[in-house]
Amino acid sequence: MKLKGNSRDEISFNFDKIKKVLLEYGIKDEMNIEEFYEPNSIGFLLLSMHMFKLLPNFLPSNKLEFSCSLHETVKKEILFTNPAPKTIIYSVKLFGHPNFKIE
Repeated sequence: MKLKGNSRDEISFNFDKIKKVLLEYGIKDEMNIEEFYEPNSIGFLLLSMHMFKLLPNFLPSNKLEFSCSLHETVKKEILFTNPAPKTIIYSVKLFGHPNFKIE
């Protein structure tokens, strides 16, 4: 991110970074680059409120610990239950070393 987005190039760079992160987390947004060049306070207020409500849902609610020796393979099965009658779709994102994977 460019801290002071004074030029159109810096604003465009920041917009691309923000848009990429939002899409990566499945947050679909109707913002376009022109709204970043000429900011609208109401639009940014609505975006801020949307993020304020949505982002706490991305905080991890639990941790999985894998205790093992070096070069030892450890597998864990995770069971998700849904007490609600509505269908929930889960997506998993694993951060860290490429030696760790999700199957």
